[in-house]
Amino acid sequence: PWECQLSKKEGQSYGFFLRLEKETDEGSSAGKSVLLDGDRVLRINSIFVNKVEQMQVVDLVRKSGNSLTLLVLGGDSYKKVIKKNQVDLKELGQSQKDLGLNDKKLVPVMNG
Repeated sequence: PWECQLSKKEGQSYGFFLRLEKETDEGSSAGKSVLLDGDRVLRINSIFVNKVEQMQVVDLVRKSGNSLTLLVLGGDSYKKVIKKNQVDLKELGQSQKDLGLNDKKLVPVMNG
């Protein structure tokens, strides 16, 4: 998994849609952060959201103000973890252990 820090100006969006098959807006904060269709957001500002209802996740994003931190797992890695059922997704991001998944650390980006 990797951490993605997003920020935006007042009145703008982060540039991504929270849904099962999400899209990112090219040129947006999310698009510049290498968030790809199929990636799985596991945490928002340290809160585990993998099995949380969509409206609760949207509420977390809205309440985050003009910046938020996402813990993201690539779509292919997510599928492998689910298939093998050997890693507790809730534990990802809780320690610095190498879990054999792609690790990326992205720099903060600003939308706008």
